[in-house]
Amino acid sequence: MSFFFRHGLVLAPWAPLLFVPFLSDALTAALIAQEQLHGRLSPLAAARQALLAMPRFIRLKMWYYVRALGWGLIPVYGVIRDIDERLAWAMSSNVAVIEGQASFAGGATRCETLVTSFRAECTRVLATIPLVLLVPLLVMLVLTKSTSEWWAIVLVLAWFWFPASGAANTYLYFWICGREKQRSRVNPARVLGALPPGPYTAAYTSDCPRNIGKQILSQVPL
Repeated sequence: MSFFFRHGLVLAPWAPLLFVPFLSDALTAALIAQEQLHGRLSPLAAARQALLAMPRFIRLKMWYYVRALGWGLIPVYGVIRDIDERLAWAMSSNVAVIEGQASFAGGATRCETLVTSFRAECTRVLATIPLVLLVPLLVMLVLTKSTSEWWAIVLVLAWFWFPASGAANTYLYFWICGREKQRSRVNPARVLGALPPGPYTAAYTSDCPRNIGKQILSQVPL
């Protein structure tokens, strides 16, 4: 939550874009990457970067979306695989926008590597905590009799669904990046493979934040 409060004035003119499907995730990833890697925001540059990454991002996310739907039709084991596919699609915006993965195969492999290496953390941050917080809101939405309260809850749900969830994905991504760097004790580029040239590549490979995990819950209400 504090990310949006800290940069509220800067982000206010761009707020409508944060509620556009697909673009919301890509733009949020680019903005948080700017803050983490450069210490400042440039919404115009972030929007440009997000738009350039949209084709590969949409392809990755829809790939995992369709796979999740398919696995969801299979009892028991399908539910487990459905969660894995959803976790992978949560990482797709970061892989496409921040790492600039141009190859579909390379991007898919990277998404799966992120969530399989840190599956417990990904499940807790991206599935368990949001479920615990969203269920009461949905109950309130059903039970409320006030029109104004109903719309207020809808707005909160929309905020959870778009910018908040996108921010949670990206903060988790940076936390994983830091853990990878700590484990490898080498330049992350050697672990992740050669990253293609991009606006974040140099900063990403030279100084990947290590303490993002402590900030995830304080930054975004999951």
